[in-house]
Amino acid sequence: ESTSPMVVITLGANDINVDVPAAQQLVSGQLTFPVTFYTAGISHIVYASAPAYNLTSTRTSQIDIVPAGFTQLLTLIPGETHEPGKAPHTSGSTTGGRAILASTTVPSGKPFTFTVRGVDAYWNTVNVSSSVTMGSSDASATIPQASLSLVAGVTSFTYTPMTIGAQTVVA
Repeated sequence: ESTSPMVVITLGANDINVDVPAAQQLVSGQLTFPVTFYTAGISHIVYASAPAYNLTSTRTSQIDIVPAGFTQLLTLIPGETHEPGKAPHTSGSTTGGRAILASTTVPSGKPFTFTVRGVDAYWNTVNVSSSVTMGSSDASATIPQASLSLVAGVTSFTYTPMTIGAQTVVA
């Protein structure tokens, strides 16, 4: 009695933030995988099978992942870059949706610009128009225009801190 080799399917994707399950065995030639995408954009699922069947890795047709609805604002200061889909996916997170490339130290009296994005729960920029008001813990700071509108989900503020020490900027 001969048996067919076990076929195990492994998934991956071109999105580093995607959730895919561990490798699983085909049952009666079929398998259903739950896949969760967090980053908006064009994605592909890449899958591979057991070498016993000489199957090579392949990918699905493109999958267009669109942002969910506008839920929160993401403020990026100099030294931070936007990383849509990056966990944690919790409102108020200080690390989700961004890469912190360097600590930001700004001399008193020197203006700098920071970006505010209207994002979904997974930090994807949402094409939304909304008014955003900026505030600071530095009562002496200069904020040339404290209220701006998001255009296609993005705006930038200029801010000049005046008080020495750690300050908080909010939008």
